[in-house]
Amino acid sequence: MGGDVRELSDDELVDGRYKVQAKIGEGSQGAVYRVLDIKQRRLCALKLLIADPNDTDSHARFQREGRLGLNLRHPNLVEVFETDKRWQGRPYLVMELLQGMVPLGERWSDLDWPHFLDIVRQVASALDYLAEYDLVHRDLSPRNVLVDGARGVKVIDLGLARESGSALTRSSMIDLMGSPGFLPPEQLERANGAEPASDQWALAAIVYQVLTGIPPHFDDPDHEDGPEMSALQRVADGMPVSHPSEINPSVSADLGATVMRALSMAPRARFPSSTSFALALCDALSPGLELPLG
Repeated sequence: MGGDVRELSDDELVDGRYKVQAKIGEGSQGAVYRVLDIKQRRLCALKLLIADPNDTDSHARFQREGRLGLNLRHPNLVEVFETDKRWQGRPYLVMELLQGMVPLGERWSDLDWPHFLDIVRQVASALDYLAEYDLVHRDLSPRNVLVDGARGVKVIDLGLARESGSALTRSSMIDLMGSPGFLPPEQLERANGAEPASDQWALAAIVYQVLTGIPPHFDDPDHEDGPEMSALQRVADGMPVSHPSEINPSVSADLGATVMRALSMAPRARFPSSTSFALALCDALSPGLELPLG
């Protein structure tokens, strides 16, 4: 957090409306607080931008996240109640409070196949909803899928979402490098390469990790530059993804082929939609499949 940004205090009243109860999270760009909206009498999450005021990309990403969330309505996307607000010179937005939800990667050990397939179906539904508005998430990974014990699912962080074919800024591309195992080849090859099929690739990469224990292209853990840089290099070189059965022999031919189709190098070779990929996964499921994660 920047040195000139103070913490919001418990019981502090923001804009005469949002009473701070507790800080519940913090990332590189924003701190999140649980607040009580005394006007609507509901608990919400208030996200306060803490990035450097001169970091125009972070400010643009924060603004985009708020405005998209304000206009989109889907049960698997976070609803934003207020955006383009400022408190003590810092932008903030107010969104629904996701109580009891954690990143998907923290719930691997709790997964069984029915639950996981339900998660995939719900994420796919959110991605296809974005596609209806010609939007691409562009940063889907296990950290941006929140789940709870009741099979609730939320896809979060629309800060990098843009219209299909739009370009990334330099800093946004660096942000995407944080999840190289889930970065489709077209996004790495071309600044304006993202399209709805790119999100399908990222979703398939999550499935691949569940099947094998590692994201795509991470099958060289001893590479001198580490698995992440190795993965990026393999994508840049046009190397194919290793078939999941090479890592987990219990993956059936049908299931492996389904995942590999969604991970095709060419977007047009993938499924027509993320939902059609999710349905194909259900059809290809084989009894007795062993999950390496747990």
